[in-house]
Amino acid sequence: MLRAGSCRWIRLTSEGTSELPELVRHSEEYAAACSQAGEPVEFVPLAGGNHFTILEGLADPNGAQMSAVAKAMRR
Repeated sequence: MLRAGSCRWIRLTSEGTSELPELVRHSEEYAAACSQAGEPVEFVPLAGGNHFTILEGLADPNGAQMSAVAKAMRR
């Protein structure tokens, strides 16, 4: 697992809003730790997603995840 404070590149973190509460907490705390460490991070919640369906969003060029990737690449 990557550690907060170890990277200068933007980190994109996604989680599904229908995920188990503990997994949502992990994602949110990881994004917060990256931000507190001074790392650029974008947290992308996916409505109705879970850890099985979240990857499907990467196939949608107009989806939230790919939009975040495109935005990061423009920086």
